[in-house]
Amino acid sequence: MDSHSPPLKTADYIIVGGGTSGLVMANLLSEDPTVSILVLESGPNRAKDSYITDLMAWLKHPAGHVLGGSSAINSLVFVPPSAAGLNTWEQMGNPGWNWQTFNQKYAYTSKLVLERPTVGTRPYTATINPNCAQRSSADVTYSAVAAQHPNLTILTAATVHRIMFNSPAVGDRYRAAWILVEITDNPDLKLVRTNRKIVLAAGVFQTPKLLELNRGVGANMQNHLIAIIPCLLSRISEIEDLNPGFQALAFIRLNNQKDLRLLDQFLSSERSATSGRTQAIELILANLDKASACIFLSTIPGPVALFGLIPCFLLSQAVQYLSITPSLHKFFDRGLAPTEASLEITKAAVRKKALTTHHTCGSVAILPLEKKKVVYSTLTVYGTTNLRVVDASIFPLMPHANPMATVYAVAERAADILKSL
Repeated sequence: MDSHSPPLKTADYIIVGGGTSGLVMANLLSEDPTVSILVLESGPNRAKDSYITDLMAWLKHPAGHVLGGSSAINSLVFVPPSAAGLNTWEQMGNPGWNWQTFNQKYAYTSKLVLERPTVGTRPYTATINPNCAQRSSADVTYSAVAAQHPNLTILTAATVHRIMFNSPAVGDRYRAAWILVEITDNPDLKLVRTNRKIVLAAGVFQTPKLLELNRGVGANMQNHLIAIIPCLLSRISEIEDLNPGFQALAFIRLNNQKDLRLLDQFLSSERSATSGRTQAIELILANLDKASACIFLSTIPGPVALFGLIPCFLLSQAVQYLSITPSLHKFFDRGLAPTEASLEITKAAVRKKALTTHHTCGSVAILPLEKKKVVYSTLTVYGTTNLRVVDASIFPLMPHANPMATVYAVAERAADILKSL
């Protein structure tokens, strides 16, 4: 992982991006000792940097530009997605991309969450190493295993500028043959040739940048809105020793009649021939058993509770009345239900302070070609024979909550797809 060393001149698999999905893919492919894998990461290796292992470092670090990607800098929330959300992926034209496939085989299993109704609480899992109380991220977890695989090379401070193609291999489908890469402190651009596949795992923004001439790139990009409301906690014995941080989360059902009206008003034109996103969202919002938001409770010294509300879809309303059950009133300094005046004040505050999250996905979605999208359900870029995408940019519809768990699982599935070829 010497950032000053030139890359290999050739490799069976070239993985562009050493983030969460890229390192999972590299590790799993390197289990076959007969193939060579090269990972090119534009950011530095900071796995042993105390600034990164500090659990709050994600607040100040450039998003994803480091070995391990977002898993090295995010807020540590590992939330398995809902069955309803994943099943829409298959309904949008991607056979096999459903809850049953993922739940049986990949990063989240029945030991972590049993999927019954979509609405309901979830066990909160933080990506923290219990042995050292430091961040557990892809660069630490997978690089340690990869170090034992001599057929895997991970190069940091290596920025890919371009993918270069041969003449059409089969019909009008092109074969990705080389990548043009720049190494920090080495001004000469290097060509690296692939013997098999080039895999794009550069993230939701950089992957479409490398594919920007392809039809449909970027058109499906999505993100969550988040509203955070502070609330004073009561000073009672039950919470005296409560450690700051995330305490609980749940998938919930909001009043979605207004969402359905907005969907019909602003996205009705999508129904005819584009991504199918409108129909997929309608299926969820119209079903009372399906969640439409994620809510979490975090605490900070004070003591103060932070309620966070993440509406799951683009038109979901961030301001809703969420009642607190009477048995929990004693934990809050103002345990009574809000008055009409205080609710209006809260609505105004949310409208002013609501933020987008760092949950961006979908910029290179897996959807049928007739829907003007970019990637087959086999993760191959349309018009190519061997160029694949494995990061969060392939999500056709964003998960109900933090996407990290889904990114890990997608990368594992992607490795299985490549191994089966």
